[in-house]
Amino acid sequence: MASSGEVRAPSGRAPAGTLGLLGGSVLAAGGAAALVLLGEPRPGGALALASGALALASRASAGPHPVALVRFLDPAVDRVWDGLVLGSLAWALLPAAARPAALALVALAASYF
Repeated sequence: MASSGEVRAPSGRAPAGTLGLLGGSVLAAGGAAALVLLGEPRPGGALALASGALALASRASAGPHPVALVRFLDPAVDRVWDGLVLGSLAWALLPAAARPAALALVALAASYF
């Protein structure tokens, strides 16, 4: 029996809800990127916000000691979000607004540090 201060090893399976939230986050980020590239920045921004909320919810649902798959997928989803949302933003802004496009690319590069 585990005492109150003892940390238990996680079971070997990732919670289905956590994986669903991570998958939903990636799909929403892809939709946000597509909307931004199609010239619909407001709905794209709303979808990017929803994507971020799903990613945060997946962290909460994983618990304090997530299994290895979730520990791998969580930062991977963050990088996918950065690439999709910030990359599409830079691409969409490039012809008309070089400075904001450059700032989006700087933010994208900084997210990998």
